[in-house]
Amino acid sequence: MQSYRYETLDFWRGIACILVILSHSESYAEGVAQRTEWADWALRAMSTGWVGVPLFFVVSGYCISVAVHTTRNRHNSSLRTYFFRRLKRIFPPYWVMLFGSAFAIGIIELAVLPGLFTDDTHAIPRPWWLTPWQWVGNATLTESWRPFIVGTDTGYFLGHAWTLCYEEQFYLIAGMTLLLPRRWFAISLGIVSVVSVALFLNGSGLRGTFLDGRWLQFFLGVLVFLFVTADNTVKRLIPLTLCGAAITIPVIDSSRIATGIAVAGGFSILLCVLWPIDRKVIACQWIAPISACGAMCYSLYLVHWPVCKATSHLLYIAGLRSAEATVVVTVPICVMMSVAVAIPFHLLIERRFLNSGPEYHWAFLTRWRDRFGSAGRVRTQVDPSQQVVM
Repeated sequence: MQSYRYETLDFWRGIACILVILSHSESYAEGVAQRTEWADWALRAMSTGWVGVPLFFVVSGYCISVAVHTTRNRHNSSLRTYFFRRLKRIFPPYWVMLFGSAFAIGIIELAVLPGLFTDDTHAIPRPWWLTPWQWVGNATLTESWRPFIVGTDTGYFLGHAWTLCYEEQFYLIAGMTLLLPRRWFAISLGIVSVVSVALFLNGSGLRGTFLDGRWLQFFLGVLVFLFVTADNTVKRLIPLTLCGAAITIPVIDSSRIATGIAVAGGFSILLCVLWPIDRKVIACQWIAPISACGAMCYSLYLVHWPVCKATSHLLYIAGLRSAEATVVVTVPICVMMSVAVAIPFHLLIERRFLNSGPEYHWAFLTRWRDRFGSAGRVRTQVDPSQQVVM
């Protein structure tokens, strides 16, 4: 069976994850009025790190397209197999992080350093502040739309979990296309995209659901998959043109969602352009450290929020409050601490729930050695369907 693994996706996921971490590390300097020009420029650049989320969504759209395609072509696979693999991949590591951090933060807030997590800067609430329905929404990754059904007010324990709520919706709808003929995969998802964008531009999309416009960011990843799998130039022009059209959305709407769609469109075009040289790019030695972060990006994404919050706040309390200190000291330490916590989390927790074989479990630690060591490059075989972001 032909593999549609995009080799450099680990690199791009690493870039996206680092961008998000940067945006969550500089928060305590946002209120500093006096800044040197270079520090102000650096902080402004870091504050745009939220664009890493649209990059994640595009990669996720591509990877889930591969997962659906693989499920259709694998013997003895079914809709149940698809959903079991998705649930196994996403929920157990998330639950460990959610309830583990709730326990740790509860202890710290009660007995160690009250207020470390609960001030006004990217606050993480004390566990008992959330209602039972909010905890249900957090545990099931339905909190973004749960208030439309039961309970009131959206309340996240880990603020960055909102992105996983969108991921879950995309996995569900993309998986349901397995009930349709193969040719309806792209058509049905395209119809959902048109409806989502129309409602978004009309201002009637339901915030927190795929109908608020963010669906298009996933669908752009599907278009990259269609580009990669197309067998002639004409078929490749169609998804490439649609990706280009997404860039024009901010002309109609100036919201952050519209900007995210444009970023996703530009990134999708870049992935299409780089596809022919994908394996040459992955051979570049300088991208290996970032690719290593991308290989464990789900762990890195899960742990970074409380790590960045605690680290940046402790440094702020210690007196590192200037814009320059934030750029030079706080942000690098937050990144390093996030990676330092993500590595054991990946090894001890996440790798047990990967859908690939055991040969991939230690890949991110041995990537540099395998690819650039004296023994020559060793290619790691990975089930493409395990390339699920975050």
